[in-house]
Amino acid sequence: MNTLSAVIMAHPKREKYIEPLMEALGEDLHIVWDGGWNDRHVTGIKAMQAYDRSATHHLVLQEDIIPSVDLIASVEKLIQHSGNHPVALYCGKTSPRHSALQQLIADARAQHIPWWSYEGPWWGPGIVVPTEHIDQMAAWYKHPSNKNISGYDRRISRWYGMKGIECWYTAPSLVDHMTIEEHGNESLVYNRTGKFRGAFWFIGADQSALNTDWSVLPIDYQAIGSRCLHGKLNFERCPHCGRWR
Repeated sequence: MNTLSAVIMAHPKREKYIEPLMEALGEDLHIVWDGGWNDRHVTGIKAMQAYDRSATHHLVLQEDIIPSVDLIASVEKLIQHSGNHPVALYCGKTSPRHSALQQLIADARAQHIPWWSYEGPWWGPGIVVPTEHIDQMAAWYKHPSNKNISGYDRRISRWYGMKGIECWYTAPSLVDHMTIEEHGNESLVYNRTGKFRGAFWFIGADQSALNTDWSVLPIDYQAIGSRCLHGKLNFERCPHCGRWR
């Protein structure tokens, strides 16, 4: 049976979110604090490496999420079926965007399938990874040659892209992101406070995914004719950006 460890990555400027989040989760998780200089790469990979060595999977939540009911228990159920794939608990309305995402979400919704597969994870509010990947991923993540890859989530997604392992996204998202409009939650990254930085489709803060049948295989994206910035069709892995089918 697969087992889960979980932590929260947090910044001191958002300390006010911690207590309500713990109450919503129903348990006190270990917190990996940013050192105050707002380095999401340092804090993000520290949070990834703060996993329980006895666990098969590790969950990193950001402090400004809105969790669904029974979130931890729901993740414990889904990892029994996700194999060696990372799992994203969130898909955002805002960039990065791809025309495929709306179709994948629409298909999952229409067919009542609880997740879909695509490259990623593209968003960081809630990410689950197999613990057997973390040390190797962290070593690559910290290499100086990868410093030009912005975003801790994008750097993780690039590693999985190079490994040819797709990400499974829950449908709907099991966490939402506090927005500037409703919660006054500004991005800690300069010039990143955009409008409507919430989930494309959120299950709801009063809803639970505990009874979801995660044994159903996810919808797969068929990227016929879709190319990355380097001209590679997405079903051919690009050696530069890791984009794939």
